Amino acid sequence: MVESSTHGGKAPTVAWGADASSKPENKISLDHWFARHLCPGASNRHKETGENFQARLLGIMHSKPVRYLVLSVLCLSVLCTFTEILLDAHQDCKLSCDEEGQVSHEEAGEASPAPESETSLQDYSLCDIETELDEDLEPVEQAIYWMLVIIVIFQVSELTLLLMALGKSFFEHILYVLDVVVVGVVCITLIFDLGAEARYLFFLRLWRIAEVFYDVFMGSVEATEEEEGEEGERAKKKDKENAQGKNLTRRMTEALLPHETHKKLQSQDNFQAKLLSVMHSTTVRRLIILFLLIDVVTLMSETALMSLEECELKCEAAEVAEASSSLTEEEGNGEASFEVEPGASEEEASGEEASGEEASGEEARLLRRLLGETELREGCEFEKELTEDQETFEEVLHIITLCSLSVFSLELILLMIALDVKFFYNPLYVLDVIVTGITLVTDLAVNEPEGSLVIFLRLWRCADLCHGIFMCVTEARELEEPEAERDAVVPIKSKYELEDEEKVKAKKALEMAPVPKESRFRGPSEEEKMLETKPFTGIITTV
Repeated sequence: MVESSTHGGKAPTVAWGADASSKPENKISLDHWFARHLCPGASNRHKETGENFQARLLGIMHSKPVRYLVLSVLCLSVLCTFTEILLDAHQDCKLSCDEEGQVSHEEAGEASPAPESETSLQDYSLCDIETELDEDLEPVEQAIYWMLVIIVIFQVSELTLLLMALGKSFFEHILYVLDVVVVGVVCITLIFDLGAEARYLFFLRLWRIAEVFYDVFMGSVEATEEEEGEEGERAKKKDKENAQGKNLTRRMTEALLPHETHKKLQSQDNFQAKLLSVMHSTTVRRLIILFLLIDVVTLMSETALMSLEECELKCEAAEVAEASSSLTEEEGNGEASFEVEPGASEEEASGEEASGEEASGEEARLLRRLLGETELREGCEFEKELTEDQETFEEVLHIITLCSLSVFSLELILLMIALDVKFFYNPLYVLDVIVTGITLVTDLAVNEPEGSLVIFLRLWRCADLCHGIFMCVTEARELEEPEAERDAVVPIKSKYELEDEEKVKAKKALEMAPVPKESRFRGPSEEEKMLETKPFTGIITTV
C-alpha cells in the first residue's frame, strides 16, 4: 500500500497487486505531470540501473555534483544577464560626431566646419546623440560577454550529453526541449550579435531549482527515517539532540514550510486558529506565490524598460530664444523638438515657438548652436525619457507592483494577528516584513526599481510549491514503475516471512477444522499422524 500526499491535500491511495489488473486506471494528474518534468533526475532513476554506456552516462549527469554544478552555472548566467540589464539602464547620454566629416572639411582646405547659416541636415548627421557606457564600465561589459560565451558552451555540452544518454526519451521531457530552444537562441544572438534582449530567456531555465528543493526535502525524509530506525547509541543521542535543538535539515524544512509546523495551532477552537487555517490553506498559499511571481516579472520588466529610454536635449527657454534669434529665415516651416521649462517668461516662450515654425534645416542649426559643436551650452542638459506608449506601460506595471505589495502587506498583518508572538519565531517571516517594507519605501518614495530588487529574497515561498512537487514525484515514480521490477522486489523482501505465515495459517486452519464423526472411531487422520510423527534419534541403552 503506497500513500502519498500533495500540498493541496491527500492524494488517492494506490494499492499494487501481483497482477496488472490492480493498476489504477485513472490518468496521472496535472501535479504528477509537473513533478515528472520538473524533476527528471528522479523520474528517470530506473533508467540508470543498466550496465551499458547510456545508463552510466545518465547516472553521472543526474548525480548531485553534476546537477549542482549545472544549477550554479545557470544562476551565474542569470546574474550576468541581469547585470547587463542594469548596465544598459544606466548608460550616459553623449554626443558622438563622425570623424570622417571633420576630415572631409580639412581636405577641402577649410580650417573649421562650414558656417552655421550654411549647415544642412546632412551636416547635422555628422553628430548624433547616443547612449554610451562609461569608460570604466566597458571592461565589465566585455568580461560579462565572454563569461556568457563560456556558459553557453557549457550548457550546449550538457544538453548534448543528456541527449546521448536518454536517446529518443530526451524529447519526452518538455522542459529539456525548452532548454534546447533557449540555449540555441542565445547561442545565435551571441554569434551574430543580434542583441542582448534574447538573453533574458535564461530566466526560463530556472525550473532547474526545483531539483534542489527536491534534494532538500528528500534529505529531510531520509534524516527522519534514520532517526526513527536506528537504536542503541542513536536513541541516547536523540535525547541530547532534542534538548539542544533539531538538526539543520529539519530546521530548514520547518522554516521553509511554516504551514506544516503550525498544524497544532490550527486545531484549537478560537478566532486565531481559524484565521491561521485560512492563511495556511492551499488556495491562499498558491495565490500568494502567484502574486510573488507576478511582482518579480513586473520588476524585471520595469528594469528592462529603463534600458529603452532615449536621450533628449532639454534647454532653458532663454537659451532656446537666444539661439533661435540668430537664425535667418531661409526654408519652409518645420517643427522644433525643444521643451521649455515651466519658469520661462512669455517672451522666451514666444522665441521658442518662432523657432518651431522654421525649416528642418534651421532646426539642425539650432541644435548645433545649443550643443556648441561638441559641448553643451550652459542651461542645456541631456535627459533620458520613454515614449508615450512606454510610459503608459510603465504606469501599468507600477500599479501592478503596488497591488502586489498591498496583498503582501495584508497577508503579513493577518499572519501577525493569527500567530501573535510566534510570528517572529520564523526568521523567514521576519525577512518578509523587512523586504516588503523596503520595497514599499523605494517604490513610493524613491520610485527606483533597483531598490525593489530585494523582492527576490521572498522567493523562498516557492519552496511550498516545490514541496508539493516533491510529494508528487514520489507518487508519480511509483505509478510509472515497471510491474516486473515491483513483483521482483516484493517477494525477495518477504520470502521467509511469507513461508512462516503460510505454515502458521495451515496449522490454525487444521486445528479449527471440524472433525468428522467417522474419524472419531478410526483414530487420528494421516495428516495428524504426519504432524505428530517424529524421527527417533535417541541411543538405546541397557541397564
